[in-house]
Amino acid sequence: MEHIIEVIENYQHLLKKSINPSMYREQDYWQNLWSRIFSLIFRNSNVRMKAYCVAGFKVECQLLVDITNEEYEIIPIEVTKDDEDKKIINDIGKLIRGKDILDNLQNNIFKDHDGVFCFIIQIAGVNCNIYTIHLDSDGLYVVFPWHKFSLPLSAAGFEGFSKSLQVLLTIKNYMKNMSVIHAWYTPTRDSANFSKIPEFMFALTNRERRSPIYIYEEVSNKEDDDNDKNS
Repeated sequence: MEHIIEVIENYQHLLKKSINPSMYREQDYWQNLWSRIFSLIFRNSNVRMKAYCVAGFKVECQLLVDITNEEYEIIPIEVTKDDEDKKIINDIGKLIRGKDILDNLQNNIFKDHDGVFCFIIQIAGVNCNIYTIHLDSDGLYVVFPWHKFSLPLSAAGFEGFSKSLQVLLTIKNYMKNMSVIHAWYTPTRDSANFSKIPEFMFALTNRERRSPIYIYEEVSNKEDDDNDKNS
């Protein structure tokens, strides 16, 4: 929480919408507010973080792991300064990027594709939204909202924010537990080719698995029931 206290004390102009928001860039939000949080969350782990700026639009970040000399992007992070910008709301680039990551995991890492999913993190100013992307049995890519939270504006918001930190630690634990599943970062000698990301990181058990939800499914079933009654 020390970093959050420092943010509250020194960066109120970023936490609260400034009367002159054009003074600040996406990089200001990433460097001063968010990068330290993710660095602390994923410290002492095998996850690397890269960030680069898309001029005048957003900051793109990547959480990466290395497997047998290959670099794999596991979680994309998109950082913008305004959650009301229509360019951000209507931008489907993050979804395409998540689809590509999921395809890469399925095609190059997992033998069993059932239940595999990936995370997407989108940051807009002080707000953070986490999504998961799944490939359903019909070949459709389905996005689920997983968690959302905001940085606290004062010490009064610490309790709610601490719960969100636990969510981020859950994601970290998926990755951290890889070191004891299969033979991943430290495979047996002469067996480096068998090193892989374990399914525990992304796959849910049958008991935990969530089926894709279609917003029109309930309406369609209701119409069918009404037609049966009328007939």
